[in-house]
Amino acid sequence: LRLMTLFADKAPVADADNAYVYLMGFSVEPAQDPRARGMQRIAWAREQLANSRDAFDLPGKDHDFKTQRPSELQTLIKTCTTVDAHCLKDLDQGEKTIAAWLASEQWLLARYKTLLAHPAWSETLPFDVNTPLPPYQNAAEGQKLLLAQAWQLAGRGDAAGVKKLLTEDSRFWRHKLVAADSLIAKMVAANALKRHFTWGNLALRRLPPAV
Repeated sequence: LRLMTLFADKAPVADADNAYVYLMGFSVEPAQDPRARGMQRIAWAREQLANSRDAFDLPGKDHDFKTQRPSELQTLIKTCTTVDAHCLKDLDQGEKTIAAWLASEQWLLARYKTLLAHPAWSETLPFDVNTPLPPYQNAAEGQKLLLAQAWQLAGRGDAAGVKKLLTEDSRFWRHKLVAADSLIAKMVAANALKRHFTWGNLALRRLPPAV
């Protein structure tokens, strides 16, 4: 009861500052506004939950961008789920593939960087088994893209650029781990930090020793 009271008495967070709101609409088409869609979806879900509906679809169509990726990129991402000798070999041979990935999904990278810039995280929907989750998997794809950019910058010896990307990424997920109220949200943040340090280490290893 004390924990629920603490949750209920939390200071409200403006939608413009709340990464949770933005993430709820994260997967919309590139030309659409994730925050506006997130606000719409939260309002819709709150209404459905208030009416005790246990099954409902969130409004708005998501952008299925992963199926549009070329096979060589899908293979590279799958191989580097675990960083081992096979992953390192594919990365060394995949410079052009990564460059094409970054060029083709600039919208996703920009959207992910906007997510990272949010100063707060507050899960505004009520705790309920039927409460829909944000598209965490697509946010993870954005994180992979940012870490791939850090790896690319490291190959150019741009230590300042690598530091900026890795600092922004770790700051966001560390904050989310602390601020999240639900177990799933905390687990997602913990997994994102693991991915950050695994892939981020590849970028740091690529920097010249003098840097």
